Amino acid sequence: MKDRPRLTAALTALAAIIYGVSPIDVIPDVLAPFGLADDALVLVAAGYTIYRVLRRRAMTQRQGAPGGEQPRSRRHDAAADDEIIVERID
Repeated sequence: MKDRPRLTAALTALAAIIYGVSPIDVIPDVLAPFGLADDALVLVAAGYTIYRVLRRRAMTQRQGAPGGEQPRSRRHDAAADDEIIVERID
């Protein structure tokens, strides 16, 4: 399914917003700092999840596109960069 990552991101955002405005919480909002902290934690976790889902989607699209730039790996080879720079200078 092509739009599954977008659907996942949208449903995650919707669930986080509903939890944030819902009067039913894990920790009641009456306990001010703690009650608001669980809402903030849910919103931050949802934001991070959405970021990861959409980033993975972008990486997949970039790899699959003809002539598209291949993403760099997390482990970066500094020696390979030095060789590229030397080739450009020569």
